[in-house]
Amino acid sequence: MSRTSPMPDITIGKRTHYTESGESDYEQYEIEITSDIECNGIITLDYAGDLFRLRNALDNYIAENNLQNPYL
Repeated sequence: MSRTSPMPDITIGKRTHYTESGESDYEQYEIEITSDIECNGIITLDYAGDLFRLRNALDNYIAENNLQNPYL
């Protein structure tokens, strides 16, 4: 199987939001998908535990659909 589109880059980071007075207010986790220089989408999660829920959902989908990674 060959790719017909560029391999996307996946970046996970944490963004801190600040109050008007410059104090840390809250943090969010962001997952950004880019292909070349174009952003394909951003997922924003409010809690670190949501990263684990996302990973578990992906693992379950892969297992239930018996998907194989051709790039390993």
